[in-house]
Amino acid sequence: MRWYQRTSVQTAGGRQSQLRAQIADERVEEALLADEFPNLYLGTINHCMFDAPQAECQDELPEDQRGLAPLLGACQPARCRNSTITRAHAPYWVAEEDDLTARSKDPRLSPPKRESVFVRLADVQRITRALEEEGPA
Repeated sequence: MRWYQRTSVQTAGGRQSQLRAQIADERVEEALLADEFPNLYLGTINHCMFDAPQAECQDELPEDQRGLAPLLGACQPARCRNSTITRAHAPYWVAEEDDLTARSKDPRLSPPKRESVFVRLADVQRITRALEEEGPA
Protein backbone atom coordinates (compact mmCIF):
# COMPACT_ATOMS: atom_id res chain seq x y z
CA MET A 1 0.00 0.00 0.00
CA ARG A 2 1.40 3.36 -0.99
CA TRP A 3 1.27 5.70 1.99
CA TYR A 4 1.95 8.94 0.20
CA GLN A 5 1.16 10.63 -3.02
CA ARG A 6 2.83 13.22 -5.12
CA THR A 7 0.67 15.63 -6.99
CA SER A 8 1.05 18.60 -9.26
CA VAL A 9 -0.24 22.07 -8.52
CA GLN A 10 -1.13 24.60 -11.21
CA THR A 11 0.76 27.86 -10.61
CA ALA A 12 -0.51 31.33 -11.49
CA GLY A 13 1.57 31.28 -14.67
CA GLY A 14 -0.07 28.05 -15.77
CA ARG A 15 2.99 25.89 -15.08
CA GLN A 16 2.76 22.65 -13.17
CA SER A 17 4.55 22.63 -9.83
CA GLN A 18 5.06 19.28 -8.16
CA LEU A 19 4.10 18.98 -4.50
CA ARG A 20 7.15 17.83 -2.60
CA ALA A 21 5.35 17.03 0.64
CA GLN A 22 4.24 13.54 1.47
CA ILE A 23 0.63 12.94 2.40
CA ALA A 24 0.48 10.33 5.13
CA ASP A 25 -2.46 8.16 6.07
CA GLU A 26 -3.44 7.58 9.71
CA ARG A 27 -1.27 4.47 10.04
CA VAL A 28 1.85 6.36 9.00
CA GLU A 29 0.94 9.34 11.16
CA GLU A 30 0.65 7.06 14.20
CA ALA A 31 3.98 5.42 13.39
CA LEU A 32 5.68 8.80 13.08
CA LEU A 33 4.21 9.97 16.36
CA ALA A 34 5.28 6.75 18.08
CA ASP A 35 8.84 7.22 16.80
CA GLU A 36 9.02 10.88 17.77
CA PHE A 37 6.97 10.76 20.97
CA PRO A 38 7.16 7.25 22.42
CA ASN A 39 5.47 8.37 25.65
CA LEU A 40 2.53 10.09 23.97
CA TYR A 41 -0.83 8.91 25.29
CA LEU A 42 -3.81 10.04 23.21
CA GLY A 43 -6.93 10.80 25.20
CA THR A 44 -10.47 12.06 24.88
CA ILE A 45 -10.01 15.25 26.91
CA ASN A 46 -6.28 15.78 26.39
CA HIS A 47 -3.09 14.10 25.26
CA CYS A 48 -0.33 13.24 27.71
CA MET A 49 3.33 13.61 26.72
CA PHE A 50 4.29 11.72 29.92
CA ASP A 51 7.56 13.07 31.16
CA ALA A 52 7.50 11.33 34.54
CA PRO A 53 9.38 13.94 36.62
CA GLN A 54 6.85 16.60 35.57
CA ALA A 55 3.75 14.40 35.77
CA GLU A 56 1.29 15.61 38.39
CA CYS A 57 -0.37 12.19 38.41
CA GLN A 58 2.79 10.63 39.85
CA ASP A 59 2.96 12.80 42.97
CA GLU A 60 0.79 10.59 45.16
CA LEU A 61 2.45 7.31 44.18
CA PRO A 62 5.06 5.60 46.33
CA GLU A 63 8.54 6.44 45.08
CA ASP A 64 9.19 2.94 43.71
CA GLN A 65 6.02 3.05 41.55
CA ARG A 66 6.63 6.41 39.91
CA GLY A 67 7.61 6.86 36.30
CA LEU A 68 6.15 3.67 34.86
CA ALA A 69 3.10 5.11 33.09
CA PRO A 70 0.68 7.99 33.49
CA LEU A 71 -2.30 7.53 35.77
CA LEU A 72 -4.89 8.71 33.29
CA GLY A 73 -7.70 8.58 35.84
CA ALA A 74 -5.76 10.95 38.09
CA CYS A 75 -4.92 13.40 35.31
CA GLN A 76 -5.33 17.09 36.05
CA PRO A 77 -4.94 18.56 32.54
CA ALA A 78 -5.09 22.20 33.65
CA ARG A 79 -2.27 21.66 36.15
CA CYS A 80 0.13 19.24 34.48
CA ARG A 81 2.90 20.31 32.11
CA ASN A 82 2.57 17.01 30.27
CA SER A 83 -0.98 17.80 29.18
CA THR A 84 -1.67 18.89 25.62
CA ILE A 85 -5.14 20.08 24.71
CA THR A 86 -6.20 20.54 21.11
CA ARG A 87 -9.21 22.10 19.43
CA ALA A 88 -10.63 18.60 19.02
CA HIS A 89 -10.86 18.42 22.82
CA ALA A 90 -12.72 21.74 23.13
CA PRO A 91 -16.30 20.40 23.05
CA TYR A 92 -15.60 18.21 26.07
CA TRP A 93 -14.19 21.13 28.03
CA VAL A 94 -17.06 23.46 27.13
CA ALA A 95 -19.56 20.79 28.19
CA GLU A 96 -17.67 20.28 31.46
CA GLU A 97 -17.72 24.02 32.12
CA ASP A 98 -21.47 24.18 31.47
CA ASP A 99 -22.10 21.20 33.74
CA LEU A 100 -20.00 22.59 36.59
CA THR A 101 -21.58 26.03 36.28
CA ALA A 102 -25.05 24.50 36.58
CA ARG A 103 -23.95 22.24 39.44
CA SER A 104 -22.45 25.18 41.35
CA LYS A 105 -25.92 26.76 41.51
CA ASP A 106 -27.53 23.72 43.13
CA PRO A 107 -28.78 24.88 46.55
CA ARG A 108 -28.49 21.34 47.94
CA LEU A 109 -24.68 21.32 47.70
CA SER A 110 -22.84 21.35 50.98
CA PRO A 111 -20.26 24.13 51.38
CA PRO A 112 -17.28 21.73 50.99
CA LYS A 113 -18.79 20.15 47.86
CA ARG A 114 -19.59 23.59 46.42
CA GLU A 115 -15.98 24.62 47.04
CA SER A 116 -14.69 21.53 45.20
CA VAL A 117 -17.01 22.34 42.27
CA PHE A 118 -15.62 25.89 42.14
CA VAL A 119 -12.03 24.64 42.27
CA ARG A 120 -12.70 22.26 39.38
CA LEU A 121 -14.60 24.97 37.49
CA ALA A 122 -11.61 27.32 37.80
CA ASP A 123 -9.34 24.63 36.32
CA VAL A 124 -11.76 24.00 33.46
CA GLN A 125 -12.16 27.71 32.78
CA ARG A 126 -8.39 28.12 32.49
CA ILE A 127 -8.57 25.64 29.63
CA THR A 128 -11.69 27.01 27.94
CA ARG A 129 -10.36 30.60 28.15
CA ALA A 130 -7.05 29.53 26.62
CA LEU A 131 -8.92 27.80 23.80
CA GLU A 132 -11.02 30.95 23.25
CA GLU A 133 -7.89 33.12 23.14
CA GLU A 134 -6.44 30.89 20.45
CA GLY A 135 -9.41 31.77 18.26
CA PRO A 136 -10.83 29.65 15.45
CA ALA A 137 -8.58 27.25 13.60
